[in-house]
Amino acid sequence: MQYLCAPMEGVTGDLFRQAQRQTFPAADSYYTPFLSPTANRTFSPRELREIEPAHNAGIHVVPQLMGHCAEDFLWMAGRLADMGYDEVNFNLGCPLNTVTAKKKGAGFFGVCILFFVLSVFLLIGTIIYTTVNPMVSVFVTSPENGSGLEIMKHEAGASFVFQENMTLQVPECREVADPSIFPTMEERKKLVAVHVQGESDGRYEDYNGIYGLYLETDGRYREPISGYYFEPYAQILGVYPALDESSFKGEAFCDGWYGFLVDADADTAVLWLDEYDCSDWDGGNLIRAHRIELPIESLTVD
Repeated sequence: MQYLCAPMEGVTGDLFRQAQRQTFPAADSYYTPFLSPTANRTFSPRELREIEPAHNAGIHVVPQLMGHCAEDFLWMAGRLADMGYDEVNFNLGCPLNTVTAKKKGAGFFGVCILFFVLSVFLLIGTIIYTTVNPMVSVFVTSPENGSGLEIMKHEAGASFVFQENMTLQVPECREVADPSIFPTMEERKKLVAVHVQGESDGRYEDYNGIYGLYLETDGRYREPISGYYFEPYAQILGVYPALDESSFKGEAFCDGWYGFLVDADADTAVLWLDEYDCSDWDGGNLIRAHRIELPIESLTVD
């Protein structure tokens, strides 16, 4: 019997996969939350973190793709082959209306008869077999070079426009705890808090949400700690309220902190903010990324 770990957006990411296999017997295969090829054919920093081979060492990971365009599917399959992946999974079962309305997931079947679907699969399989070769060198966009994706760089504390009606600023990144304060914390780690302030039109709309936010330290990308779990510690440590992706919805002004667990020797960090066009429930299409370089203020103990 084989054990397959099914994907769940926001839960079964690279950190979950490594934690699961270190705590319990590893699954035979882990399927990533779906990657959706876009018209500009770039990997977002979040997607790069998800499929980075170094983040998936020691386990068999199968990237899951969702889309309806054969050319985009082949583009991403080719890039994944170059990264060492020998298998991808094509999602044709997601029944969500917001997905099927874009002819993705189960909606793919609504535009063609079964014979045509089988023909498309045969064609895709033939093309992949003849054109996708793991030994062929292909280019993968990284968040540092910005090719194919607009990267907006900002200074710490500087205001910048985000989404449609939001203005954000990121004043500081502060170390707030280490194992000497929380003995149960993982060794050689420390807790840092990133201060984010913003203004919006105060409406509870998708464009007032932050869908992709992560902290880069020493070339590794880390998602924020859930605001629900970070809030009790944030109050103790004086870095509250704790924020999440919905904190700016319905608020004309928001001022709070995101928590991250990073390596103890990290002294600088880069906060990445993905900006989407909010055309779909998951943010829609990635249009640009914002980069804010921050020094990590050392912990001071009174």
